[in-house]
Amino acid sequence: MKIKKVFALFLIVVLAEVVFACFSCECPKAITNYYNLKFLSVSNLYRNADTLRETTTPEILAKNYGLRLKIRGEKVAYTKPSGSLFITSAYACDCIGRVDIANEYIETIKIFTINNYDSIHASGSDVSEYFKVFDRSYNKPSDIPFFLKRQNDLFVDYDGEIGIDLVLETAPILKSKHQFNIEILLSNGLVLKAQTTLIGLN
Repeated sequence: MKIKKVFALFLIVVLAEVVFACFSCECPKAITNYYNLKFLSVSNLYRNADTLRETTTPEILAKNYGLRLKIRGEKVAYTKPSGSLFITSAYACDCIGRVDIANEYIETIKIFTINNYDSIHASGSDVSEYFKVFDRSYNKPSDIPFFLKRQNDLFVDYDGEIGIDLVLETAPILKSKHQFNIEILLSNGLVLKAQTTLIGLN
């Protein structure tokens, strides 16, 4: 008999929390993971209107060319908020359960041509001004400095990465094979580097 009373009391408590969660609909604080940004990789992109996809093609029209930067982080800490023993309003409401944030922000993104690009940009020159960030919040390309000024928190995806797509706005005068070095300066002073594969820009 005592066991039945204990079970009934337990059931009442759980049901009360379910009802409260459904009607209050107050989202609890999300679990927050913090990442240190450490690694950079780059891929060539094919751009068709507003569609961007990675490509390994040996040649591409310059107007369709872009770069995809992937900055990988390493999880170093997390905060897990306290909550109900049984249930929270997150189950009854459309709540965000997890947020992944980088500890650093990006100071600069630099792109250097390995090959002669045009009459004023020889091998080793900075051609960052020829690229723009495809800013999905505006659904159009933005200047790199403008994009970086709008940074607040850098949100890392569930794979521990930050993705940035760049599109080429000024084609090279020299129609030949091209390759680029990318350098990203982080707020902690770390410089991440990566190099594209060789690709023909026509």
